Amino acid sequence: MEEKILTILQDIQVKVNSMENKMGSMENRMDSMENKINSMDTEVKGIKVQLDEHGHILRALEHAVSVSQAKQDAMEHDIAHIKGDVTAIKDNLCFVEQATARNWQEIATLKAIK
Repeated sequence: MEEKILTILQDIQVKVNSMENKMGSMENRMDSMENKINSMDTEVKGIKVQLDEHGHILRALEHAVSVSQAKQDAMEHDIAHIKGDVTAIKDNLCFVEQATARNWQEIATLKAIK
């Protein structure tokens, strides 16, 4: 009977040792998982920082585009005014040329009468 109890106790001891080994293995795995989670957490924080930076850059670029568009609109407006002014100057120049031509004709006529 004692041998039977001893055998049972030895079996229990073997199973307890096996369970302890498995628990140790599980603890190692959990430690490894915890390290990986910490690493991922660090990476996610870094990604968030980069995302914030990209957001700031994007907003700055959008602002720059708005400023450039406003400047371009102002230049188009100025060009339209300049175009109008140039057209008016051309019309005035044509009038001056015609008046000058008439004046020269009248001068030539007056010279011919003398």
